[in-house]
Amino acid sequence: MSKTADKVLLFVLVALITAAVVGGILDAVQNGSEESQHLLAKGTLAPAFTAIRHADKQPVNSADLKGKVVVLDFWGTWCPPCREEAPVVRDLAKLYAGKDVAVLGMDSTMEGGPEDPAMVQKFLDQAKLQDYPVVYPPASTLVDFKVDSFPTLYVIGRDGKIAFRDVGTVSERKLRDAIDAALKG
Repeated sequence: MSKTADKVLLFVLVALITAAVVGGILDAVQNGSEESQHLLAKGTLAPAFTAIRHADKQPVNSADLKGKVVVLDFWGTWCPPCREEAPVVRDLAKLYAGKDVAVLGMDSTMEGGPEDPAMVQKFLDQAKLQDYPVVYPPASTLVDFKVDSFPTLYVIGRDGKIAFRDVGTVSERKLRDAIDAALKG
């Protein structure tokens, strides 16, 4: 090939790569983060679930939360971004207390089972998060919600449908906006 042909080919390749990257960024901005694309779609009915509350060892059932906005924070003590996000989620649970919003910290290991409650309590004590609403879902709940990265957040509207979902640390503002929209919608 001539040097001119090499330059044209290189230019075309760079243009194609640039278009693909820009297109991916625009899609992520419009449709949520790239990582969240594998999650349950907005507007789909949230799967039913049952989990055990850390505080009193009593079951919490999604059917009992019908008519409320439900925030599910899939997290684990072993996950640095989860530990960073937990105080934000806890603070929002306090902010929305008494406003038909249920916030649940769905504790899990990478393998999908619950962590040792003693280890969770140690983390809660050290982080001064004793009022973080931790529950222990079965591994099947993570499968049902397509959770394979942590943290993963879902906001479920009063109608039981997915209103918001994201993977990774979510800002307080973004989560608050999602909760407020679900309360209005």
